[in-house]
Amino acid sequence: MRTGILGGTFDPIHRAHINIAIKAYEEFGLDKVLFMPSPNPPHKNEKEITDINHRINMIKLVTDNNPKLEFSDFELSREGKVYSADTLTLYKESHPDEELFFIMGSDSLYSFDSWYKPEVIVKMATILVACREDNTNNSLKEKIEYLRKKFDCEIHEIYLKASNISSTMIRQNAYSVELSDFVPDAVAEYIISNNLYKSYIGSKRFTNAQILDDLQKSLKPSRYEHTLSVANTARELADTFGENPNKAYLAGLLHDCAKCIDDDQSIEMCKNNNIELSEFELNNPALVHAKLGAFLAQTKYHIIDEDIINAIAYHTTGRPDMSLLEKIIFVADYIEPLRTKQPYLSMLRECAFKDLDYTIYRISEDTLEYLKKTTENENQIDTNTKDTYLYYKNIVENR
Repeated sequence: MRTGILGGTFDPIHRAHINIAIKAYEEFGLDKVLFMPSPNPPHKNEKEITDINHRINMIKLVTDNNPKLEFSDFELSREGKVYSADTLTLYKESHPDEELFFIMGSDSLYSFDSWYKPEVIVKMATILVACREDNTNNSLKEKIEYLRKKFDCEIHEIYLKASNISSTMIRQNAYSVELSDFVPDAVAEYIISNNLYKSYIGSKRFTNAQILDDLQKSLKPSRYEHTLSVANTARELADTFGENPNKAYLAGLLHDCAKCIDDDQSIEMCKNNNIELSEFELNNPALVHAKLGAFLAQTKYHIIDEDIINAIAYHTTGRPDMSLLEKIIFVADYIEPLRTKQPYLSMLRECAFKDLDYTIYRISEDTLEYLKKTTENENQIDTNTKDTYLYYKNIVENR
C-alpha cells in the first residue's frame, strides 16, 4: 500500500491542495492520499484558525466525492502541539505495511530543515514537493539538492501549473471574489452558508521563508550564517528542554534582525519609537540591536508572541528569572557552533544541554569579566548583565 499524506490547516481546503494531491496520486502510483488536518499547528496562532469542525466538514465535501482522496482524523485525537515527525512515526507504527509519501508545497520545503525533527520525517516517508510546471525555479532546485545531501533522503518533484491560490487569500477575499474559482462549489457554498471568514482580518506575520529571504538580503553574510546557527542551536535546546522548537527557531531567526542598522540610525529609531535606552547602551550602541530587534519583530515581522519578543530583547544582557525560551536564546547566541572567541566554549556547549541555569551563570560571569577589562567605568556596565549574573549565581550556589 502506497499512501500519500497531505497535512495542514486547510482553512479552507482549496483547488491547489486538491490538484497537488491528485497529481501525486497519479504520478507516483499511490493507492490513496490522506488529507490530515492539524487541530493546532505549532506555527500558527490558534486564535486565527477556524473551528476544526468547519475545516473537517469542508475537507469531507471534497474527499467523500473522490475515491482517490480520503479524510484522516489521525492528528485530531492527540493533545498539545502536533508535529509531523511524531505523526509519521505513530502512523508508521500502526500501519507498518504502508509506504508513506509526505506531500508539501514549495514554501514548506524552503523552511523544512527548520522543522521539528526533519531527519525523522525523511526517515519515515519519501518527500513529494509541488513545483512550477515551467521548471524555472532554480532556488527551489538548489534547496531540494541541499536537503537530499543533508539528510540522505528521497525528494521528488510534482510539477503543476503555477497557482496564486492560498488559504490566506481566500479568507481575506471570500466575499469579494468568485469563490468557486478557488474552491470546489460545495466548499464555496459551505463557506457562505456558515458565514465563515466574514469578519476575517488575518495575520500579517511573516512566514519563516519570508523572514529568511528578508534577513539574507539585509544582513551581512557572516551575520546571516550566525543567525541560522543560533536558530538551529535554539531549536536543539528547545527539543532537549521541552520548549516549542518552532517557537525557539523563530526567536533565533529574529534575535539579530536589527543588526543591519547602523549605530546612529538605531539610536534615532529608538528615540522616535519611545524605546528606552540605558546610559550603557547609549555609550555602546552595538547593544541597541536587541531592544530595536524586539520592536522590529512586532512592527515589521508582526510577531505577537510576548515570549519571543522578550527573548529577542534580552538575548544579549539576559535578565533575572528568564523564561525557558529567553534562556534558550541567550545561551544559543553564545554557544552556537560558529563562535570561536569566547572562553570555555567546549565546556559551555556541553553544559548547555544539561543545565541552562549553570550555563547562564558562567556566560554572565565571563561577560562581566570581559566588560570590566574593556570598560573604563565599571558603573556603566548594563545593570541587566550584573543582575543576571547575581541571580543565576545564587540559583547555582543554593541548590
